[in-house]
Amino acid sequence: MDRIRVDCSRIIRLDVERYKQRVTGGPPHSPAGPATAGALTTALSAASYVSSTAALLKEITDLGSAAGRIPLSFLGGSGPMFAPPARTPFVTVGAGSSASIFAVIGVAFGSGVYGSNTPEIGLYSSAGGGYWTNYGVSGGIQLTYVIGPPSAFGGMSWSVGVDCDIPGVGLGVSAAVIFSASGPPYQFLGWAVGVGAGVSVLPVDFTFQVSNTKLIPLAP
Repeated sequence: MDRIRVDCSRIIRLDVERYKQRVTGGPPHSPAGPATAGALTTALSAASYVSSTAALLKEITDLGSAAGRIPLSFLGGSGPMFAPPARTPFVTVGAGSSASIFAVIGVAFGSGVYGSNTPEIGLYSSAGGGYWTNYGVSGGIQLTYVIGPPSAFGGMSWSVGVDCDIPGVGLGVSAAVIFSASGPPYQFLGWAVGVGAGVSVLPVDFTFQVSNTKLIPLAP
């Protein structure tokens, strides 16, 4: 049988600290600055036109940015924070389903049909997220009334609302006021009411949500 002999004497005499510094040392790095973040945002925006994955990432980034920016704008802001609704003869109404899942932070989705006296009818879908003073899941039907043409109904917006269970019925009702995401001042757009069912820890909760609504016109 062949024997293998290993000489460990050189290992014992190794300058461990010297080699440790070589391994653990490396080029310095720092968190991305505003210029880098801006470049990444621009690149993601450009990629969203040719990639559905990039488009989804851009939408999530935009929603997250608005969810952080809007509440902070009320801290120490100067000038008016809200603007009255637009003076327009047009209104847009949407009716459809909605669902949400939340544990203080949550996500919400919705879809349905909309109509306007512009005139225009079509389909819509919305996705968003925000903050709830509750834990749970819910789903139901929702009616949205927006002062303005369909362009005011679609796009980025934010809302504050309240959800309340009806004792002994197994259903709950919700109501929210909606504002434009561009601001301040944030223009009042309209309101939404809904009826649904779900499971939650508390019978009443308050919400702040940012959502992006996409429209598919079917008839002008």
